[in-house]
Amino acid sequence: MRVQIGFASEEDFIASKCIAGGQQDLHDVVVLTMKRPELLPFAEAQAEKYKCRDKLDAWAERRTIAFQIQPPTQRLESQS
Repeated sequence: MRVQIGFASEEDFIASKCIAGGQQDLHDVVVLTMKRPELLPFAEAQAEKYKCRDKLDAWAERRTIAFQIQPPTQRLESQS
């Protein structure tokens, strides 16, 4: 028996997170766009479309997110 597993594209992931519009959803979008800046214009457009741009911008302004996406070795260096 063969099972096929499909994966959502990054764009589909962003769109679904903006549709849901929850705090964790928008946090996830911001983290992804910090790792993949080329996705930011798409994320902003989706946030506008689904009326959650203000929440997305609020998450983007939080400095703690930048800390979360650093590799563990950089985190240790920045704490000392």
